[in-house]
Amino acid sequence: MSVEELYDQLVSVLTPGDQVQLASLILFKCAGNGRLEYSDAWSEEDLSDFTAAGLRLAHRRFGEDEEVDAEPR
Repeated sequence: MSVEELYDQLVSVLTPGDQVQLASLILFKCAGNGRLEYSDAWSEEDLSDFTAAGLRLAHRRFGEDEEVDAEPR
């Protein structure tokens, strides 16, 4: 049975609250009974991805027509 079939037959018939509870249980079990490693430090890849996303957003919002000052005011 595929994951999609399992979802269609068993999970989709549950109430939204039960679906959330099941998802929490699955994540809890996959994480080794709640022992998640947490860090608020950003890796170089995280910083690079964040910077690239910010630049894409700025480009969409302001376009290429706007001239950007390189010097701070």
